[in-house]
Amino acid sequence: MSLSVQRYQDASTFLKETREQLELYELQHIYLLCAAFKLEKEGLGNSYCGVVWKHNNDDQEQKELIFAIVALDSDTLYPGVFFTQNEQERSIGTQMLMEDFFAAPIKANVIRGHDPSLSMVKNAWEKIALSQSPSLNISFKTTNPICWTYTSPTEEELKISKAVISIQGQGYFLRVATTPEFPLLLAWTRAFLVHYGFLSNGNTPEKKNMFDLPSDFDFFELTSEFQLGNVYVWCTPDGLPVSMVWKRRPVGTGCTIAYVYTPDKFRGRGYASSMVAAFTLELLKTHKYVTLMVDSRQDVKENLYARVGYKFSGTMVRYQGFTPNTTA
Repeated sequence: MSLSVQRYQDASTFLKETREQLELYELQHIYLLCAAFKLEKEGLGNSYCGVVWKHNNDDQEQKELIFAIVALDSDTLYPGVFFTQNEQERSIGTQMLMEDFFAAPIKANVIRGHDPSLSMVKNAWEKIALSQSPSLNISFKTTNPICWTYTSPTEEELKISKAVISIQGQGYFLRVATTPEFPLLLAWTRAFLVHYGFLSNGNTPEKKNMFDLPSDFDFFELTSEFQLGNVYVWCTPDGLPVSMVWKRRPVGTGCTIAYVYTPDKFRGRGYASSMVAAFTLELLKTHKYVTLMVDSRQDVKENLYARVGYKFSGTMVRYQGFTPNTTA
């Protein structure tokens, strides 16, 4: 048995050789796959696609996928899950792949994914950085909020949920947002991002948000998804929008919902749970499953999505790299 690292020169070849296996664990690879699709469309540049292969009996043609990562230049590294239960193969493979990553021209200082591969990548990154540049002393810390990840209930389970039954015959409905509603939804999008710490409150411009996002991130984020028809609103029987939800990251068999937001004046009426249930039912017509992420400050078993029927599937962590002279 031997391990080897392959650094790809284009994302198309990477996907051709790995996609079928990566999609066996599509939920855990959703960010990695979306990053690879982006690079396939836009070109690799200084970004990175790499794989650890296992070869049996020194036959280089017979290889098994052990581990893969995709990293966007000046952005984020997304580790996949391990395709081996052998701890030695996991450890050695991670070290080999991260050493190759460090030899590439890419610059990135964020890691996002699921454990145990996430922690092993973080530890290898810190160790290699310290050995190559002792003065750098790079380290990683989690940036809140850590997220719980959930997968949707089945269509049959949803149809008998309280969230669906409670709205039957009442006339509430879901529809794609329209252009005249853009200013309203921009305000809702900013309120959502401020609430969860992605953007700073406009009243305190000197305070940086935790992700160092540009102040107009909300506008560009909404504009991009609006043009794709991925922004939806939940409406009262007379057509008044009262809640918002987005479709995100469609991949092979599933997709994600995000930006679930109800303004203060409409809260406490069950709009969000009804909207999530109705939207999930709609998405399950064309997808095998729907995923979502929940701020870990909420109770993992008792939250809006758990009550609708979503099932806990794991923890998504985001690590931000820093050095001692940049933490002030």
